[in-house]
Amino acid sequence: MTSISLNLCLTDIPKNFIRKGKNGKFYVNLLVFKKKEIGQFGETHAVKISKTPEELQIDTANIYVGSGKEFEVKEVTADQLPDNELPEWMKTPPSPPPIPQEEETPGPF
Repeated sequence: MTSISLNLCLTDIPKNFIRKGKNGKFYVNLLVFKKKEIGQFGETHAVKISKTPEELQIDTANIYVGSGKEFEVKEVTADQLPDNELPEWMKTPPSPPPIPQEEETPGPF
């Protein structure tokens, strides 16, 4: 599975692009896109403010606020480990917790 780890500079986000939702939380619309060349620090993606058509009529300049690195997440199963060597804690399944015993309460007789 491919994932992208993002790094955003919150101070680079102009306040007029921060919108308050109906739930009272604040949101910024962002656009993540793949770069033509890998950056100096291995960045494969860039992050910029996503402008509405009306905002683009006023100013078409891009506002970059971060970058990202693409990476592969590979799932490994126990049988894929070398010589099927499992960590010690995986070799023995945990014991179920003891079932509490009810104490007998003395009756009136």
